Amino acid sequence: MKVRNLVLFTLMAVSAEGYAAGTKAKSIVKTPSAATQAAETMQALPLDRQTALNLAQSYLANGSSRQAELILSKLVLLYPDDEEILRETISLYEKSNRAEQTLPLYQHLLQLRPNDLELTLASARAYSWTGRKAESIALYEKVLKAGNASEKVVTEYADFLYADKQYQKAIDLYKSVGQKGKLSKQHMLNTVNGFIALKKFDEAAKICNANAPLYPQDTDFLRLAADINFNAKQFEEAAGHNRQLLLKNPDDPGAYSKLADIAMAKNDFTEVARLSRKILALIPVHKTAMLSLARVSSWQGDFTTSLTYYDKLIASPNPEPFYYREKARVLGWMGDFKQALSVYKSAVQKWPDDKAISAEAEAKKNYYNHTYRPAVKAYNAWLLAEPQQPEALFDLAQLYAQYGKWNNGLNTYNSLLSQIPAHRQAALAKQKIDFAASRMFVRSGVEYFSAETKFIDATNHRQADTKSTSIYSSLTYPINERVSAFVNLDSKSYDFRIANPNTPKNPVTYGLMAGAEYRNMPNIALSDGLGMRMNPGNVDNGFTGFINANSQPVDNLHVGITLRNDDIVTNTSSFNNQLEATRLHGRVAYNGYRRWQAGMDIAFDSYADNQSYDNSSLTVGADVVAHLLYEPQRLSVSYRLQEYGFDKNYANHPQYYNYLWTPKSYTTHTFGLEWQHYLNRERFHGSNNTYYDIAFRVGLEQEGDISRQIHASINHDWNSRLATSLEGQYTWGTSAEIYQ
Repeated sequence: MKVRNLVLFTLMAVSAEGYAAGTKAKSIVKTPSAATQAAETMQALPLDRQTALNLAQSYLANGSSRQAELILSKLVLLYPDDEEILRETISLYEKSNRAEQTLPLYQHLLQLRPNDLELTLASARAYSWTGRKAESIALYEKVLKAGNASEKVVTEYADFLYADKQYQKAIDLYKSVGQKGKLSKQHMLNTVNGFIALKKFDEAAKICNANAPLYPQDTDFLRLAADINFNAKQFEEAAGHNRQLLLKNPDDPGAYSKLADIAMAKNDFTEVARLSRKILALIPVHKTAMLSLARVSSWQGDFTTSLTYYDKLIASPNPEPFYYREKARVLGWMGDFKQALSVYKSAVQKWPDDKAISAEAEAKKNYYNHTYRPAVKAYNAWLLAEPQQPEALFDLAQLYAQYGKWNNGLNTYNSLLSQIPAHRQAALAKQKIDFAASRMFVRSGVEYFSAETKFIDATNHRQADTKSTSIYSSLTYPINERVSAFVNLDSKSYDFRIANPNTPKNPVTYGLMAGAEYRNMPNIALSDGLGMRMNPGNVDNGFTGFINANSQPVDNLHVGITLRNDDIVTNTSSFNNQLEATRLHGRVAYNGYRRWQAGMDIAFDSYADNQSYDNSSLTVGADVVAHLLYEPQRLSVSYRLQEYGFDKNYANHPQYYNYLWTPKSYTTHTFGLEWQHYLNRERFHGSNNTYYDIAFRVGLEQEGDISRQIHASINHDWNSRLATSLEGQYTWGTSAEIYQ
């Protein structure tokens, strides 16, 4: 006691002396901080344990936690097994919300008092506060197994399990307390919500119905009853409960929100929009309502409204990343790819560590640009970050389908439909590629063709006199995903204005060709066919055939080469003499997608007939197309330069003028304007499309000739199995068109 009194007296004297010095000579003496005083006191004065502990407690009582911590931390080192010091230090850390620092102290205390249940419970709470769930559960279980745990402790543990989504264990604990009649209303609500999460709707309804009469003025159990019906897909019953809520409170935004959820589940998007607007009239900043309105507006094609609400969500406090992502997707559906990528870029900059955003941005960029290889890689990275993400699955399936990867496409569509069975676009696209992968494809048509010159005499080298009507059918049968076989049948009826003694005026020919195709794009596609044409009268039968190869060695770069042999019929002489051409044609094209495309090609033709006449030509061309507008309306302008060069010309071989040979060189410049319009609202691979296009072209030809051409077509998919098209083209004032 004498030592203690001496220490306290000394401390008081030091304090008083410091205070006096500070008041008398402020410009000379600077008072040390309280923390410095405490540290110096601990180092300089031989305080005993109790005196130091009392000093720390006095600092705590005065709110000087920093000073108390300095003293207690030293005491813990000096007296590591002192329970009072350990508990006082724990209390200090808990009051300052530093639960993590209490854990080693609790561990040491539990070693000293392993059977202290109050200490075990306090330790369990500390572990739960720090998110150490496994350790917390183990300690709570220890308390419960010891027996005699109070209802408060049991429900506390149940609340912890409920928050951790361990619903069944939480429910069992709630029930054990409820059997004693001491379960609170909130715990009853938790029990019902737990059963809903476990999809045990009958049990949830039983508890809800039993407890609702106990709270006649309360709407919580009525809301729960609506949730039970909604999750059980009993939508009419759920709607009825929410209407009861609106009778109690006509301005209940929660009830309107639940009714909107019911309308969404029933795909009644018009009702979702109406209810969302009702909620926004009550709460203008209701984010859930704005999001619902943004989504359903985009699904209904009202992109302006959709983007308006996405912009409001993005401008709201603490915007979510998916606001940006969904807005970018809508812009992509609109075809505004540039703006979509700009929104993705903003999201990536705002959340640089979010792998899903970065992967989606990269995937969409390549999807928009049709760069298949990096697109597939990016979509797989996206699905790694967000497994089973619907947007990623649909786009990836579309990529596979566009490149004939039927099995990959079907599997990806199935993954999407397994979680969203009502995904109509996926179901339609899957049906189409299933037909393409496993069923015979038939294409049949009728074609009428006419080409003639108005004046024919010995000096006119453009002698064209052909009218024909063709009826054709092509049957394609898939052998496996990459290989298919085909058979083409056709009949062609000619109507020559000028007859030939050796040829009927209206001959009819029949063609048959069979072949196969191997397709593994974008790497390579190979096809070949061999056939014959059966001619009437004294005209010998002819043979036709082709070999074709296509590849995309680099994304967006298309390379193709074809070797084919065909008969050429321009008039009775060419028909009777069986004029044929063997053509080797190569083309390289770059498709910039949605901006421009360009290509160049070269063709070598070798001509021969049964009169031992031969000729050859070299044709070189280049073209460029710029797209001024995009889907669903596309406006394009084009230019093509083509150079024809024949080995023999009509001037040196007048006897063959009726074969249409030109001068040695022949250059054309063709300018075009094309309008294409998709009439169906949705545009995706595998959808049923309806569109028309109209094109007008002007050609500057040899010797000042100007040709004009009108081309029009309309295409309609009646369903997933049947499509029709009608196409027409008329060219006049041309010298060159008849050589193509």
